[in-house]
Amino acid sequence: MLTNVKEIKAVDVFTTGISMVNDKDTAILISELMLRFGKELDESVAVVQSRCDDNEFKVYREAVGFIMGEILIKIMNPLYEKHLEIKPKGLK
Repeated sequence: MLTNVKEIKAVDVFTTGISMVNDKDTAILISELMLRFGKELDESVAVVQSRCDDNEFKVYREAVGFIMGEILIKIMNPLYEKHLEIKPKGLK
């Protein structure tokens, strides 16, 4: 259990995106990478669905959904809040 206040603040800064990337060109690159990772994760779900039993597929899909949610909440949303102009059209 974390009892050190400095550690809690460090975690809080990360999870709230307060220190997200300031440089626009770097933000664009990170956005492109995260979108590509999302597509590749989607493809991996299709692979597991086509090659594994239904239980394995459901467990894998849930794990990938968790990862994609974390990417969205902890990286992409804070990045787009700081650089609204780079947010892809159609991304909610």
